[in-house]
Amino acid sequence: MKRFMNRKVLTVGLAAGLVIGLGGAAAASAKYGGQPSGPYKACVNQQGIIYGAVNGACPRGTYGVTINSQGPQGPQGATGATGATGKTGLTGATGATGLTGATGAAGANGKNGATGLTGLTGLTGATGLTGLTGLTGLTGLTGATGATGATGATGATGSTGATGPAELESWLTCVPTLCLATAADENGENGAGGGWFGSASGNPITSMPVGETDSVVAAAIMTNPPESGTLSYTLTWNPVDFSYQGHGDTSATCSTLSPDGGANGDFVTCTYTDVESQSPKSDGFNFTALTVNPSALVTVTAVVTEDSGVVVQASGTFPIAIVAAG
Repeated sequence: MKRFMNRKVLTVGLAAGLVIGLGGAAAASAKYGGQPSGPYKACVNQQGIIYGAVNGACPRGTYGVTINSQGPQGPQGATGATGATGKTGLTGATGATGLTGATGAAGANGKNGATGLTGLTGLTGATGLTGLTGLTGLTGLTGATGATGATGATGATGSTGATGPAELESWLTCVPTLCLATAADENGENGAGGGWFGSASGNPITSMPVGETDSVVAAAIMTNPPESGTLSYTLTWNPVDFSYQGHGDTSATCSTLSPDGGANGDFVTCTYTDVESQSPKSDGFNFTALTVNPSALVTVTAVVTEDSGVVVQASGTFPIAIVAAG
């Protein structure tokens, strides 16, 4: 019995030594005499000698160990390199056709195409036959007479007229409500005081010497003098015959002489507002004779704006003979 035990101890010691020599790997195994692979329980001292347990207990100076049992799992080793890609497998069979999808939204309209080329002009058709002349229509009825138009604005003063008659008569153009007085009206029923050439004493004259200054008296005879309207006199003359020296009524507002150097005759316009109940309304315009002319003329145009707004006009041409001085 003692010899068997010693032998068993040696066998177990070899196995334990193998286990210890392998770093305590629990996966080591030892077989002897066809014994099963364990695991085995044994006792070991400080020198690594293995002893068998006595009555299930390890002798003094030893401690229990388990032989040929699997130890705890060690840490996972590093991942190995990826293997080469395998060959592509065979193409699978075509799957069944899927259901038809819903119709998509309509796309945006495309751009208009370029305009096509203009077609060739067709041939001109034959001229049709001339139609018959229609019947002359009946003469229409005469339309009603239109209303009288408003009086037009005063026209520009015309150029100096031709030489008057030898007897130096005055010419007048009047309207029913306005006219200019002449020398013949001085003591007449109109009571006019002008409308002719007069001397410094106020008497009518028919001639004046070169260098003398006399007046043209303009007098408007009005049958309906305006209360709030105006009266104006425009005098026109040849600057070769006369030089204008001014006028007598200081209440008038007068224009300057014409700026054209006398190309169309010089003129001056004076406007009066104090004509209420004055008929005739007169003013004297002073002229100095410059050149001998047996038929020199001064034209006076009177324009009245009545209270109703109607504008009326009358004019007169007054001749005088300019003679040599002395």
